[in-house]
Amino acid sequence: SIYATCAEDGTVRVWNAATKETVARAQFTKAHCVCYSPDGKFIGVGFDNGRVAVLNALDLSELCKVRKQRRDITCVRFSPDGKYFAAGAAMRAVNLYKVDADGDLDHVANLSGATSNVLHVDFTKDSKYLQVCTKSYELLYYDVEEAKFFPKSRDLKDAEYATFTSILGWSVQGIWAKEADGSDINMVNKSNGGNLLVTTDDDGAVRVFNYPCVGSGLDRRGKLNRRPEHVAGLGHSEHVTNAVFNADDSTIISVGGADNAIMQWKVVAQA
Repeated sequence: SIYATCAEDGTVRVWNAATKETVARAQFTKAHCVCYSPDGKFIGVGFDNGRVAVLNALDLSELCKVRKQRRDITCVRFSPDGKYFAAGAAMRAVNLYKVDADGDLDHVANLSGATSNVLHVDFTKDSKYLQVCTKSYELLYYDVEEAKFFPKSRDLKDAEYATFTSILGWSVQGIWAKEADGSDINMVNKSNGGNLLVTTDDDGAVRVFNYPCVGSGLDRRGKLNRRPEHVAGLGHSEHVTNAVFNADDSTIISVGGADNAIMQWKVVAQA
């Protein structure tokens, strides 16, 4: 299988997980986030100057570039049907685009309402709604087709998400240790099979939980009574910025911050 990374050195790279070699490389400006389209044809990238780009996934040639923000793009995501592309920004907004068959982006709306940096965005499986997690510990919801804020969050309590990267939510409440604050966990990612959750934190650990990760409920102070059992992988020497499952959930790819390391972890079922 292959996967893509981006870095502050301005490179976007595609790697072969089996051979652990780079199979494609392109030089841009400082990049913060990257994702594949559902069909694997395109790679979306967010840069620190507020620009987003869509690349050909095979040779990393630039198909489209748009700049609607003045500061960092913090997260990018294609919708499951491949028709939309969302880019969260440090300027407290999400830019929503339509994607055509050639990878061109058509700006639809600037989704406002966040009170601080947007950290994570996730589409529902039917591509109808977008969940947004912010640095202010907000969970916001938007109607994708209407391109506007959706205030009836209760209506989405049973919604199924194509990805789940939000560090907040009922299904991930068990990721937090009792002594943790909201900045300790950097990223979560649900497995493609929907039964596992990987988290990364400031201690350099990559942890795998069952999903949903609920635990044993909260005490009167809102703290988790008991953290669910999990497996921790230690290898990074600094905080871990992201971790994802590969397509068949057999491998986890994690990327470090100051240690400049990419690590591959084999997922082994426990008896």
